[in-house]
Amino acid sequence: EGSGKIVLNITVDQKGVVVTAEISVAESTTSEDCLKEAAIQSALNSHFNSDINSPRLQQGTISYHFVAQ
Repeated sequence: EGSGKIVLNITVDQKGVVVTAEISVAESTTSEDCLKEAAIQSALNSHFNSDINSPRLQQGTISYHFVAQ
């Protein structure tokens, strides 16, 4: 209990801000709500390099691996 992988599909704007984060159910290995919420909050708090010459929005994924303590 309290372990597994959560994969999120993210969208990042030109400023490097994560503007959306959604769980990829097919790629994730746990359905625990507390882990999902922690992964989404971490992704939304993430920042990437800004690049005004990049596309307005870019998509990618972030994987979080939770290990039971």
